[in-house]
Amino acid sequence: MSHCMGNMLVPFPKALCRLLTVSFLFEFFTVNATVHNYTVTTTADYISTPVSGSLRYAIFQANSNPLGDQNNISFSISGSGYQTINLIGGDLEIDVKISIDGTTQNSSRDYTKNDPLIIINGPNQDVCFQLVCDAAYGDDASGSSLTGLTFLNFYNGIAYTGLFSTTLLKNITVKNCVFVTGNHNINIHALYSGIVSYKAIDSSSITGCYFGTNHYSNDTTYLDQGIVLSVTDTPHSTKAILIGGAGVQANVFYYYFVGIGCTGNTYNDDFVHRVQITQNSFLKPNPSDITLPECKAINLDRILEKGENDSIKAPIITSVNSLTKTASGTSGHDYKIEVFNCNGYQTAITYQGSTMADHSGNWSFSGLTMPSFLDQFVATATDSVNNTSELSNIGLTTKPTISDSIYCGSTTNVLSVSSGYGSYQWYKNGSAISGATSNSYSATSSGSYYVKVTISGVTGTLTSYTYAVL
Repeated sequence: MSHCMGNMLVPFPKALCRLLTVSFLFEFFTVNATVHNYTVTTTADYISTPVSGSLRYAIFQANSNPLGDQNNISFSISGSGYQTINLIGGDLEIDVKISIDGTTQNSSRDYTKNDPLIIINGPNQDVCFQLVCDAAYGDDASGSSLTGLTFLNFYNGIAYTGLFSTTLLKNITVKNCVFVTGNHNINIHALYSGIVSYKAIDSSSITGCYFGTNHYSNDTTYLDQGIVLSVTDTPHSTKAILIGGAGVQANVFYYYFVGIGCTGNTYNDDFVHRVQITQNSFLKPNPSDITLPECKAINLDRILEKGENDSIKAPIITSVNSLTKTASGTSGHDYKIEVFNCNGYQTAITYQGSTMADHSGNWSFSGLTMPSFLDQFVATATDSVNNTSELSNIGLTTKPTISDSIYCGSTTNVLSVSSGYGSYQWYKNGSAISGATSNSYSATSSGSYYVKVTISGVTGTLTSYTYAVL
């Protein structure tokens, strides 16, 4: 767009052109947004000379369109198998509403298995995609979506950015993407973060993604942080964010320091509200490796973050009953409790199901999948407006408790545990008692007694607490 100055045509800056166009259309007309379609046909990238058919060129063309238009980028690169785009021209900045869909490379492929065909490789680069919202420059990537892509060798895979602004970045969708590690000269555990937000975002979702090791090779490195919601722009707060979901919508985090981190800025009153974290898996390369307080599957920074999520305290698991396959505990009243099995510090492997705490904060979940007595469990709590807590303490299988009955005039102690276990074997002073294979045993002499029990379908044995008969 240009305007006249004497006999000269002087081009308007891109941002001013966009602002005038949008203002004019909204003031005088009611129009439908124009749809622009672009197809990526090559894995090539460029620094200065545009390459037609490249991903960078498609984004460049889309960014020149008016705000409010829908821009769709699909893929049709010749050849079968993985297609790797090696970025050499810096990060890919998205300034308008763009949908980039890697599943179009092969629409018959199952993209819920964390194995996209389109790989974007950025060795020695800080960011792959920057989604920008900055009214001062006429940029607003709100409504953009990224689907079916793998991000490899970036310091940050996706960054939500923008200078201090009165606008929010809204309705961003990231689905079925993979963020994997590789060699990087800035951080030995790169990716540093799969997705990082320096900009307050609203009403957005991250579903069906994998954050972790590079499963395209035998690389055994791992990422530092999966998702970081770090709000730094006044006066907004990040809110209404969905991370995960039922079934294939759940994300997998194979992390080293933090799976999901939420950090506001109390100095600017920027907080994190209503971040719903549901049914995701959190794995660690070595669950006992890092046990520092800040190394968490879900880390709500209680020094800087004073939003609604921070006010939701993690539930407490008070018991896990292997006989009834039940976990019980306490939390805030009327919270939704999600239960997971785990294999160590700050892990949550498989979603078991959910239950509701009563008005007093007591809850109980039945139907645990418990293949072994060694199984451990954790839980999260979510309030009625979708603020999710950090992980609970680890719930361990409660050992059977021996009760003792002494009848009047008798010197025999009748020891017993709950009936319903599959088998019993009583011990005295560490040795099995011949024939003592029921849920009770009559002890006629002093010693230390305990019983080992089994349950059908559960491997191993569970040993009761020791009981001393004097």
